[in-house]
Parts: sequence; structure tokens; C-alpha cells
Amino acid sequence: MKTLLFLIIFAVGLGCIALVCLLFFKSEIKNIIAARKLRKKEFNCSQCGLCCSFTVTLNKCDIENLENKDAFKLTFGKKHLLKTNGSCSFLGTDSTCSSKKSCSIYSLRPQACRKFPFIKYAGIKAIDTRCTEVKRMLNNIS
Repeated sequence: MKTLLFLIIFAVGLGCIALVCLLFFKSEIKNIIAARKLRKKEFNCSQCGLCCSFTVTLNKCDIENLENKDAFKLTFGKKHLLKTNGSCSFLGTDSTCSSKKSCSIYSLRPQACRKFPFIKYAGIKAIDTRCTEVKRMLNNIS
């Protein structure tokens, strides 16, 4: 009887914790669900350049690749890509279409840029829902 009562109290406690987590991490859960929905779909970048306004933290390999490009600055002990007017300093306009953006270091671009919008959030594979193309794809899924 005591064991059963303990299990019921324990289950109710877990339910409360799950509800608090659901409310607190709502946007993160939305991100994880979006990643699962889009994982099997082919992602085609629209080249809008929005992601180039985000801060890109460089890993060791990125730093080695961009060493001669004066591409990064040190902030809070981490190296980030330089920005000009709020966007990556290597972002330009595509010569064939003025609404599309292009990267002048595309072949050397950092790992975070190569993988975007697919990210890891707290060790979980997710997708960055700030991406214009991801938003469009999610609207088509819903």
C-alpha cells in the first residue's frame, strides 16, 4: 500500500515537472519538432542572407582555414566572424540577381554556416526556425 501511494505521488510529481518543462521550454520544443518534420525534406537555401546577420562562433578548424583572411575577432574568449553593418563582412550580392546574397569565402565558410539551419541545441539535433526558408517550409507542413 505504501509503495503504491509512493508511486502515485511520484507520478504526479513527474507530471508537474513535465508540465513546467513544457511551458518553460516551449520554443525549444517547437524547434525540435520542426527539425524532425523537416529532417527528411530537402533544404534549399533561398540565399536571403538573414543567417549572415547571426553571430558565428568559429571552431579550431574554421580559424585555421580563415587565418589569412582577417576574418574574426575575439569576444568573451571565443572567436567570431567579423560583421560589417550588422552582417558578415564576407556577405555580398549575387551578380546574377540583386535579391540573392553570396558569400565571398563560400569554399572556406565556417562549419556553422555549412550546416545552417541544422543546429545542435543542448546536444539535440534541431533546426533554427529564424531561417526564412525554414519558416516557409513549416507553413507548408502545417
